[in-house]
Parts: sequence; structure tokens; C-alpha cells
Amino acid sequence: MQHIEMKKALAAKLVELYGTGEVQFESRVQEAGRIADVLLTLPDGSRIAGEAQYSPIVTAALQTRTMSYLDAGIEVIWAFEDSKASRRASSWGRSASGCWSRGCR
Repeated sequence: MQHIEMKKALAAKLVELYGTGEVQFESRVQEAGRIADVLLTLPDGSRIAGEAQYSPIVTAALQTRTMSYLDAGIEVIWAFEDSKASRRASSWGRSASGCWSRGCR
């Protein structure tokens, strides 16, 4: 799956999980110091970042990126193409809901 297709699929999944809102691609999130692959802003103003990780990522980078969103009050959901990246995320602490962060609903 190409990276752009991952982002589209992730956006659709965020809307399915969290409900209708404004979906933006490659959105700058100033307070987290990041550019989210997908950013869903809900009617109540809460935001969920979606990160489509197409290439391998080390656990420390996954944790740092996740914490930057969480510290800014933004939930984050990761989607992985690479099975090694997915295994690293799972070993870091995947919850029963399928989320990889303490901010999951």
C-alpha cells in the first residue's frame, strides 16, 4: 500500500471510530511540534492525529512522537505498513482497543 493510500485509509478509520469532523492531511500541529499525516478535528474541538508509518521506526522515536501529541492534549493513532514497526509498537504497549498510546479512548 502506498503512503498516500495509507493516509486515506487512516482518515476513513478515524472518522469511523470517532465520528464526523474536519479531516486534514499533512496538518501542522504547532503545540506538538509535529505535522500529522491526518488530523481529525471533532465538533467539540478535540483532535485526533493519525500517523501512517510506512517505513520502519525505532521504539524511542515512536514513543517521542506519541508523547509530543499526548502532551499537547491530542490523541494519536498509528497505522503501520511494515510488520517490524508494528511488532515494535505492540511490544511498547498496545491496548486492547488497538491503540498504541495512553490517550486512546
